[in-house]
Amino acid sequence: MSIKFPKSTSYHTKMTSPCCNAAEYCLVVLGSAGVGKTSLVSRFFYDKLNDNYQPTLQDSHRKEIMVNDFTLKLHVIDTTGKNEFPAMRKWSIMHGDAFALVYSIDDLASFTMLEVIYQQILEEKSGKDYKILIVGNKSDLEVDRQVAQSSANLTAANWGCDHMEISAKNDQNVYSVFFNILTQIPLPCRISLEHLKPSTSSLDSNTRRKKFNKVKSVTVMDSTASTRRNRMMSNKRKMISQSCIIS
Repeated sequence: MSIKFPKSTSYHTKMTSPCCNAAEYCLVVLGSAGVGKTSLVSRFFYDKLNDNYQPTLQDSHRKEIMVNDFTLKLHVIDTTGKNEFPAMRKWSIMHGDAFALVYSIDDLASFTMLEVIYQQILEEKSGKDYKILIVGNKSDLEVDRQVAQSSANLTAANWGCDHMEISAKNDQNVYSVFFNILTQIPLPCRISLEHLKPSTSSLDSNTRRKKFNKVKSVTVMDSTASTRRNRMMSNKRKMISQSCIIS
């Protein structure tokens, strides 16, 4: 099978000057097949999961993160977990700025495989700046755990990176993965966890809240006006009643 890659495309962080209001950053998600790389990416970009597992060849996803007047163009490469395409993994590593090394806590072999991937990153990125995060997925399968947290923490310490456990299935710590990596890169602004989460739901919520408050306010005003009107009518009746009394 012949695989073609873009000739000279580079996704490394690009900031032409300190006052530049945009940057590009490439995160590569690596790991064995079936550990949940695609689930992690799908949760972050689309907040959904595909229950029917299908091996990924290689997918690219893009997202613009707005922070004040600054735009971070995040490019995420979801790589294949199969070893039949070493050229694809090599290309992804060469063009990555950061790497999420994913294993499944119920699969010791997937954790052992990270050492192979890590060594390849060292080889391909020699002399270059990059970030690594070890991600233990499927924390919801605690009863089937094969990889101790302490072992993963020790590996992370030896590699000089962080380690965290997540559950893409239960949407636990998914955004923290991307937040951890993005807060390690030099940017002219501070990114918060809220900047990474979908804004459409919050906007809809705010819109609904404004409409509700508006309706509620109108209702209160109408109620107040009605009360005043009833009070005026009552006073008027009293005046008429008093004026009709014959002394």
